[in-house]
Amino acid sequence: AATATNADGATNADGDGNGGSGGGGGGGGGDDPMFDAASLRSPQSLFDPQEPELVSLLDVASFPAGPFKTTTALVVLRSLGLQSTLSWAGLITCAQTIEDAAERGDVAAAAARGHQMLSFMDVHHTRLFPQPKKPTGFLGSVASALFSDKEAAEREAAELAMSVETLKAIHWCPVRPAPLRTELYLPWKKARLTGPA
Repeated sequence: AATATNADGATNADGDGNGGSGGGGGGGGGDDPMFDAASLRSPQSLFDPQEPELVSLLDVASFPAGPFKTTTALVVLRSLGLQSTLSWAGLITCAQTIEDAAERGDVAAAAARGHQMLSFMDVHHTRLFPQPKKPTGFLGSVASALFSDKEAAEREAAELAMSVETLKAIHWCPVRPAPLRTELYLPWKKARLTGPA
């Protein structure tokens, strides 16, 4: 039962498996509420809860719940596309949740998650910001001219640039609105730090 999915390959995002087959309004067991159709998501849209980096970055609704987060169930879900790292789309979603948390007044949690996200990007910068490989020597140049897909490379570069611009527009990076020491000589311009409203 822990590895079951619906006809579309969906799994539960925030509910308990005990209520998955019940009818009407019966209560499910465990700490998670009984799930319904609204709480089902496909495995490929969820993330692996055994990856510490992801747990520190994402909300609980981004992971399988109830019996779907057991070791046995996760083996099957990984084969169905369960994500083990963040793509650019995942980073943008994470940044949006940080911005939302700050707007709700949960500034401490937003700042902590922003720091975790920056650390994640630093560790995975070579994957997130891939550099094109330059051909070496005459044969390498000939092979690159004959076999490289320039259109695909240009499309990937455009998608990366769009993702970067989207992330730059989200308010996810914490700033200090006041100096650590009031006797600092340099002026501390709050408007320049926080940007336009």
